[in-house]
Amino acid sequence: MVQNTVDLPGHHSQRFLGLFLATLVSVAWLSVHFYSMFIFDLSITVWPQVLVIAVVQCWLSVGIFIVCHDAMHGSLAPGWDRVNSLLGGTLIFLYAGFSWSKIRQAHFDHHKFTGSDNDPDFDTAHPNRFWPWYGTFFKRYFG
Repeated sequence: MVQNTVDLPGHHSQRFLGLFLATLVSVAWLSVHFYSMFIFDLSITVWPQVLVIAVVQCWLSVGIFIVCHDAMHGSLAPGWDRVNSLLGGTLIFLYAGFSWSKIRQAHFDHHKFTGSDNDPDFDTAHPNRFWPWYGTFFKRYFG
């Protein structure tokens, strides 16, 4: 991928803000994950803390996906395609084990073919049934 060298007004501050917020979300997400997996002592007496950790981690996971989504569109660090790809690819792999190139292409296909048979995020055979759609979604992204 060719590095975009166009430098429009405001890109420096947008890059800084995008990368700063992406770093905050990523460090928080990884910290909560590491803490809950390797440090937190799970027992029946701490179920309220488990719920809080789960809610915080779910919220941060949405943040991780937003960072990856913005990186796919090049808006995380405008004009820095390699930075967008490196950060987005690393996070989407840590988050869900997805291949950056595969999910990025599928995401662009989703925008191009929304709601059709060619939309990788839509199951025209089961448009109103969650579990069959979910199975199709995972087959497409992991298959």
